[in-house]
Amino acid sequence: MSLSDAGVFFWLLSFTTVLLQFGTQGYHDVILKDASQKKNNPQQLLTNSKFIFHQVLKGSFIVTVIGLLSYSLLQKSIPKLESLNFVSYTAMTFTAFLWCFTNLTGHLLQGLNKKILSIYTISIATPIIFCFFYLFLLKVELTLTHTCVLFLVAQLINTITSYFFIKKFLHKTDLSPEAEHLNKMSKEIWAISIMSVALNWGAQLISGIWISPEKIAGLSVCIRISLALNFILIAINFILAPKIANLSRENKNKELQITISSFMNYTYFMLIPLIFFLAFFKKNILNLFGNDYINFDTVLIILIFGQVINVLTGPAGYLLTMSGNEKSMKHIYIISTLTTLIGIFIMTPIYGVLGAAISTTLGICTQNLGATYLVKKKVGISIIPSFRPYLKALTNK
Repeated sequence: MSLSDAGVFFWLLSFTTVLLQFGTQGYHDVILKDASQKKNNPQQLLTNSKFIFHQVLKGSFIVTVIGLLSYSLLQKSIPKLESLNFVSYTAMTFTAFLWCFTNLTGHLLQGLNKKILSIYTISIATPIIFCFFYLFLLKVELTLTHTCVLFLVAQLINTITSYFFIKKFLHKTDLSPEAEHLNKMSKEIWAISIMSVALNWGAQLISGIWISPEKIAGLSVCIRISLALNFILIAINFILAPKIANLSRENKNKELQITISSFMNYTYFMLIPLIFFLAFFKKNILNLFGNDYINFDTVLIILIFGQVINVLTGPAGYLLTMSGNEKSMKHIYIISTLTTLIGIFIMTPIYGVLGAAISTTLGICTQNLGATYLVKKKVGISIIPSFRPYLKALTNK
């Protein structure tokens, strides 16, 4: 696939992520929180889960139809995406519809403490299936259309597999769902999710107005490489999220602080060598994607800085949402999203792909530092670990 086609594919992948967040309507975090807190009430959990799946099914269907009808408008609005075609666009739009189901399934499994199945469903299955077909079954170079259709097939297989993981949660029960409570939670989280997408993927979507698909491809690759740092945080959040929900509900702040501090100490020590590795071998890593990507090393460094701040501030977002401070988190996201979008519209026309990267990093830093401050103020939990014990031990020696 050419660099230009790769840029369009990455743009479509970002667009699919936007459709995903509109389709799930914030219910992914709702089902995670509900599953974590209702393990001892399985019948109510079954009822609530079925209600949530029905809500997401309706929402994702509407979003898919709107997405399909928006093809001509988007094609005219972003003329630089010359190789964008209807088949590729349609395949990725239907991918978003299926992705809503697997995303919801993965968060339910996470809430039930089935970590391996959850990580597999959310983050691993579709890319692995896609790569398997790409490397072993197809011997010819893929076009943009082939790539998008293949990605849809991979997502379909993941969806079918994930159904068997949670099909018992779709059975009928005699209880009524806690609809009002679930809908209220989803509205706050939905707003946060939409702004999170604008914050993290807005540069790829909007910058297409000013920069070429080749540069979108470079920006997209750099974003995904920088997200390697985020894998540490994802792994920790998979373990911590159910614990945060339970300890917050039981108001066990001291135990919660000990848990957070312990995990963050490990995070710091895992993060430092990975930062040095990405910084020193940035050109070698970019070269793995092709010679055309080597010149994006400055973009990569800018984005790595944003992800370092993201990981250093730990599970601040989860602490706010799981402790009932969704409104506070929403306010932080409004500020950080506006920072990102204003930066994109001001800096990208002037500095090109560097402006898009700087805008993304500024937004990420604003969101994470703001969330860390609010966690301390609202919940009384300090995210930044204390190094005093280590310094004291070194001093004594």
